[in-house]
Amino acid sequence: MSSAKKAKSLVAGDIVETNEGEPFGEIEDIVFNPETQQPSFLITRLIENKDRLMLPVELFNKKKFRENKVQLDTTIEEAMKRSMMISGNTTMNFDQESQSWQIPLAEEHLQIEKKQIQLGEVLIHKTVEEVEQTIPATLTHDEVVIEHVPINQITLQPVGPRQEGDWLIIPVTKEVLVVQKQIIVVEEIRIYKQAVTEQQLFRETVRQERVEIENSSLKAQPKVNLQ
Repeated sequence: MSSAKKAKSLVAGDIVETNEGEPFGEIEDIVFNPETQQPSFLITRLIENKDRLMLPVELFNKKKFRENKVQLDTTIEEAMKRSMMISGNTTMNFDQESQSWQIPLAEEHLQIEKKQIQLGEVLIHKTVEEVEQTIPATLTHDEVVIEHVPINQITLQPVGPRQEGDWLIIPVTKEVLVVQKQIIVVEEIRIYKQAVTEQQLFRETVRQERVEIENSSLKAQPKVNLQ
């Protein structure tokens, strides 16, 4: 009777602890044996990843059943090996003939279907905007060509503009001061020659010969100069 009382104390929401006293999961449902009406499996929602395990009651230490808490009597690894991962909609039935629990197995099949859905609406409106564009074009324009042609020609009358073909010729004039030179006969110089007689003295050295005769017998005689 004492064990029955302890079994009845198991309710959904009780905390499942490991054999070391750490929180392991939470009892989500209890599967009872139809004949003995004793708990056979505890459907436990794991704290770590929210998976559901069907843990046999034999894995728990019945001596450590406490209020709102139950404790595993084995390691987590052993409990995982002896338990079964179940989906959220799995139901269990007890077979009287085989005296075993029947758990339907289910599998998912991928079914592809397509349908049209409205993702949104597109509103279209137009606006006028100004866009600057560069377009090449050939344009003709007139250019004035100015040439300076030196003339330097004296004219007695003013000269106006004139047209020669496509050229408009505009004379550029200026007044200049003209200095004129003239030859004037001031006087005449008249020249003639005439013979003039005058006396002049000229001094010049000339040579002359002289003969000298010597005679011993005539020493007393004077010398005679021959010219």
